[in-house]
Amino acid sequence: MKRFVIIIRGPVAGISGENSLATEEELEQIRTWLKGIKSSYQDMLYQKFSGQQVHLTASGKLDSKWINQIDGGEISQIVTLILPDWEEAERIASSFPFVNPFYSIELREMA
Repeated sequence: MKRFVIIIRGPVAGISGENSLATEEELEQIRTWLKGIKSSYQDMLYQKFSGQQVHLTASGKLDSKWINQIDGGEISQIVTLILPDWEEAERIASSFPFVNPFYSIELREMA
């Protein structure tokens, strides 16, 4: 078994609806997707970042607005799953309901 992380990037600070640029219907589609994964994979862990953030380089702080443009948007959610192989992880990531064009998914295998 291997550990995989699915990083959901989008125009929201999380799926709770706080500070969200997504509609309630869009958020509900994502919540339903997450609940479906949770019902199939009991060891699923999902987290979101909250609070302040800062980006540092040797020359000092970077404006987070620039980082978001480079990075593809706010990280809305991080899903961690223990799965048998990459194909299963890719299948799950591919099932994400892209509710608007501002969302993207990043899939990574953890070492």
